[in-house]
Amino acid sequence: MGSAKPNIVIVHWHDTGRYLGAYGLEHVRTPNVDRLATDGVVFERSFATAPLCSPSRGSLFTGRYPHSNGLMGLAHLGWEYHANEHTLPMLLAAHGYRSVLVGLQHEAPTRRPSATTTSST
Repeated sequence: MGSAKPNIVIVHWHDTGRYLGAYGLEHVRTPNVDRLATDGVVFERSFATAPLCSPSRGSLFTGRYPHSNGLMGLAHLGWEYHANEHTLPMLLAAHGYRSVLVGLQHEAPTRRPSATTTSST
């Protein structure tokens, strides 16, 4: 692979669970996702840190439990990360990666500053 940085693609859905062809469900047709899974990594034994979407996503993108990162409830109800919490896209940006969000994230009620922003607001 040399010195080139690898491409990183993280795909997650809202309330999908394991209802994908990649997990062996023959009655669910997801050919494009199945192709991604064939060439990538499929997590067979993964667990959520919280029963709600915002805190679970907060843990996914910080590597920290909801009580540690501050996102202990739903973002649309006002819960948010602690100030100065660093998310995966922010950490990757510091290493020259570009992050793209397609669809709903539901982990921050407002737009967060980028990794290169020094403002604490």
